[in-house]
Amino acid sequence: MISYIIRRCLQLIPVLVGISLLVFLMVHLLPGDPAIAIVGPEVTPDQIRQVREEYHLDDPWLVQYLIWMKMILRGDFGVSIVENVPISKLLLARLPVTLQLTGFAMIISLLISIPAGVVSAVKKDTLSDNIARVFAFAGICIPNFWLGIMLILIFGVLFPILPVYGYVSPIHNFPEALRHLLLPSITLGTALAALVTRMTRSCLLEVLACDYVTVARAKGLPEHVVIYKHALRNAMIPVITVVGLQFGFLLGGSVLVETVFALPGIGKLVVDSIFFRDYPVVQGVVLCYALVFSLVNLLVDVLYGFLDPRIRY
Repeated sequence: MISYIIRRCLQLIPVLVGISLLVFLMVHLLPGDPAIAIVGPEVTPDQIRQVREEYHLDDPWLVQYLIWMKMILRGDFGVSIVENVPISKLLLARLPVTLQLTGFAMIISLLISIPAGVVSAVKKDTLSDNIARVFAFAGICIPNFWLGIMLILIFGVLFPILPVYGYVSPIHNFPEALRHLLLPSITLGTALAALVTRMTRSCLLEVLACDYVTVARAKGLPEHVVIYKHALRNAMIPVITVVGLQFGFLLGGSVLVETVFALPGIGKLVVDSIFFRDYPVVQGVVLCYALVFSLVNLLVDVLYGFLDPRIRY
């Protein structure tokens, strides 16, 4: 198992290098002159030339990329044009908010979707199955920004029982932090819950039709042992794949959710940076998103090995 984890970590290195190169090229293909964006439009040509020399903007793009990668490996993402503070400081301040939001949204969605998918599969074509399928269909179709606005209207205006904006650190006040994250997490995790419900139902139905499940039932094992010990474990492998891939969807969806609920996370930071043309921050945020997403997929691959021994061999 250890050798399998080491192999997956080594395979992650060229992926991260390719992602960093793609992020660098995408940001540098944006329209506009970075030097003018840094010093402003009303400057002299000498000032623009000085900025170009300072930031190596006149060098070939490959040289600029190598200089940027050298800075990244030292933990230096550059300096924000607008706020004039290190980008790494901004990321460290905002990343915990986004990770708390996405993590809480994933926990809520899994607590709802996996039991709903199991009930839907075990009680196929019953009222419980129909309710679960309607929920899954509605959750996929409803846009998260519209759902967020409706939750604000219901729980912030009509029945003001939950906070609808702002952020409280769980270190300072854990119950209040959960109250502030509840509505954004429901907004962000509804689509994932709907998808995982459908995936759990279909995978479990397929596994329940296998011969070894029939043999387990013929041996007289209790139904809950057959479902949760023999069937659900094998059915969870495709579900974990979907959850790992959808973590990137949660990170992308956090941009809209953080804007709607005024959460000071990375999503709000990237929106503000695009609005103010703060390209170094955009570059650092996108790279941070890619790094977190790659690490989550690495964790999913490691979980494969625990669930199915054939994978790690």
